[in-house]
Amino acid sequence: MKTSEIVRALEAHGLLELAQDIATRHHVTIEELLGRSRYRPETLARRELWSRAYSFVPSLPRLGKLFNRDHTSIMAAIQKYTAWQRCAPSCPVKGLAPVFPSEGTCRCNDNPAPQEPACSVSTAAVLSGVVNASVQS
Repeated sequence: MKTSEIVRALEAHGLLELAQDIATRHHVTIEELLGRSRYRPETLARRELWSRAYSFVPSLPRLGKLFNRDHTSIMAAIQKYTAWQRCAPSCPVKGLAPVFPSEGTCRCNDNPAPQEPACSVSTAAVLSGVVNASVQS
């Protein structure tokens, strides 16, 4: 699927304006935002887009199809974006994007990131919490 096809699909779902806003704020183009580059500014923007789009299209398989990605890639990005949101306020340099706390540490200032309690909640329940948190923000 080409970028132009993804743009048309976003427009059909009413998400193109959201994508343009996120691209502008992250200083990336729409092509970079919807592309496959792993360059950090683009991945941060893409994670935000997918996380916010999930509140409008609450189906990982549908979002995966919309963005021409596997639904587990969308899920992982949403989880990383949520972790980043918890870590970013503790970063001492405003505007600096901390490294994702995969090992429980925000590397921008080495403060421990908040730990999620271990539980047996399903992925769907976790993602519904992401939606509620992003809607309240």
